[in-house]
Amino acid sequence: MNTSLIVRCIRVNQWMLPLSMALALHVGASAAPPSSKPATEPPKAPAATKDAAKDAPAKAPVDATLGPAWVALVEGLPKTDRQGSAPWFGLSLDSKGLVADKRATKATVAELTTSLASLQPTVEKAIELAARPGTIAKNAADDPKSSAEAIKQSSADVEALRSTARLLSSDACRLFVAGKRQESAKRMAACIGIARQLANGSEFNGLASAAIVLDQGRHLETMNKGVGGKKLDAEMKSIIRAEFEKLDPVLPFGCPMPASRAAMIKLDMSSMKTLLAP
Repeated sequence: MNTSLIVRCIRVNQWMLPLSMALALHVGASAAPPSSKPATEPPKAPAATKDAAKDAPAKAPVDATLGPAWVALVEGLPKTDRQGSAPWFGLSLDSKGLVADKRATKATVAELTTSLASLQPTVEKAIELAARPGTIAKNAADDPKSSAEAIKQSSADVEALRSTARLLSSDACRLFVAGKRQESAKRMAACIGIARQLANGSEFNGLASAAIVLDQGRHLETMNKGVGGKKLDAEMKSIIRAEFEKLDPVLPFGCPMPASRAAMIKLDMSSMKTLLAP
């Protein structure tokens, strides 16, 4: 997924909306005064039925403790070097086995594998945290009246969730190659849980949520094709599907995606649903 395209589209939407509103107000102000004839009331929309309200997905409550909890967890991870290379992030998969993403880390596969194995207490805490039902607070960057400090805090919260998802994804790849499919699936499911906690109506959070979920889709496709003779199995699908199905079927990332990418994202989500089918 081309994140830069998505970000540009979001920014365009942000200035287009106030512009269109301003134009509407201008047109309304310059329009001819209404005639003395009584205006005909527009037809009222039918009231929502009880069934419709029942079928609407429940909104997850905001959990003010989630963001700080994720930040605290990430602060306990080994620090990145000056180039931003992390000793716990960067493992991925190809048809032969594990590969290190050199765009993310200078560590070798062996170094990353050893580092991830030593971080299991943090990984277990992350899995527990990802299972919480609430969402983090909305991103302050969505509100132009927000203070710089509030925006800085929101950015730290989102980055902490994204960093943890990278940790879990790398560990899921490590465990899959080691033949520990169930443990690998738990970490991928936790990543989707993190994405669900980001999906709270914020456009900025929604972009991060989409990136995390679709990254799991990329790993699923590789696993389904086979990695060194190992393939995605029914038990893995069941574990990941249980979390995938908790995403809102209408707005899985909490907000509409940019029109230029919505169709592609919808296709990616459909492919994931097919891959995870029993």
